[in-house]
Amino acid sequence: MGRDVHAAPDLSFLIPPTSENRWTDLLATFIATDPEPISELVEREVDGVEREVLVRSNVKRRRGVAVRRADRLDLLLRHSGQQVAAVEAKLLAPLGPKQLERYEESFPGVPGFVLHLDRFPMVGAELRDWQSLTWETVLNAYTRSRDEWVALTANVWRERLGQLVPEVNGSTRWNKVPVDVAGFEVALRARLAWLHEQFSRENHGLEHDLVVASNGGSWILRFWLPDRGEGQFITAELSERLPAPAWKLDEGLPFADRVQGPQFLVGLRQEGVKTSASFNWDLLRRLFTDTVFKVNPEASGHRAVDVVDGRCWSRRSAAPRSNVDRDNHVAMQKDGAPPWLGQGYGMAQAKAGGACVFGARFTMSPGVSLDEVHQETNRTVQLLRDMARAAG
Repeated sequence: MGRDVHAAPDLSFLIPPTSENRWTDLLATFIATDPEPISELVEREVDGVEREVLVRSNVKRRRGVAVRRADRLDLLLRHSGQQVAAVEAKLLAPLGPKQLERYEESFPGVPGFVLHLDRFPMVGAELRDWQSLTWETVLNAYTRSRDEWVALTANVWRERLGQLVPEVNGSTRWNKVPVDVAGFEVALRARLAWLHEQFSRENHGLEHDLVVASNGGSWILRFWLPDRGEGQFITAELSERLPAPAWKLDEGLPFADRVQGPQFLVGLRQEGVKTSASFNWDLLRRLFTDTVFKVNPEASGHRAVDVVDGRCWSRRSAAPRSNVDRDNHVAMQKDGAPPWLGQGYGMAQAKAGGACVFGARFTMSPGVSLDEVHQETNRTVQLLRDMARAAG
């Protein structure tokens, strides 16, 4: 049978869910073509729009030279040349630290709106005085545009929203993912975004964020206790265990069979450093002693400790690459720590990103539901608090 010529067009190549910029470009085209629907939503007359507007407060000077970081407002709405509304667009990413505060400094007195999917609401504390605006509401408004092309495109976009960005909930299984690389990546982002939303709603009192891993592609949900001094944080990171570089390998093997499951890295993070030489290995050992393992004086090697935590901690020996990290890891074992304590990111990450993390990992089954991952996240929050008390 031939293809149905009346079928709605596939927009996934035009506005892939991995690109907030492409989504915002198309919305800006709608606004430039017909500003009336957005005028009604922001309750201000609009006759023009700007994209990617530089945030002035994010211009730094280094050695007398102005350096501009890539921090730009997505949409700036205008009327008769005047700024009337600022719009920051989000898909699967949360707001960055103090992001809206910087925008307020750059566009003083301009009302602000955060555009997001209805199922991934922004947290109230992050919004400050900005108003919430959903993609669903905006697209619904543009389906009634007086411009035929805008109305038709908005209608198809709205109908395909659940396909462009997969809908997940507590019953979603971690390994129920698409077979293609792009779909797999979006599915993982959606899972981590949902877990981040649940974490934000419950207000554990911990700092938390959602970041892209340094190897690219994979997303990480991080949460941590307050600074213990010298930029040290008791922390946990949650991500898919399958490394991002391995996503494109084994093309004949479906991702549902490749997914290894949500993995937690629990330990100590040190920030504001260019070397891991000053990492506090003794504190790391004390965090895990009596909370995760107890020293067994009658045994040696891997059996020198008894795991008392109940989680399936990885027993693979840590293998720091740097000589400094390796020597410190060996010294920690002489003080009673098991070889598998010390997994994480050391000297190379400290030099490149200004932070290092060492600890231990445990992985859940790839078939778990998001509700189960969420429950384990809550248990891990309590583990971090127990560690803080154990270390004094």
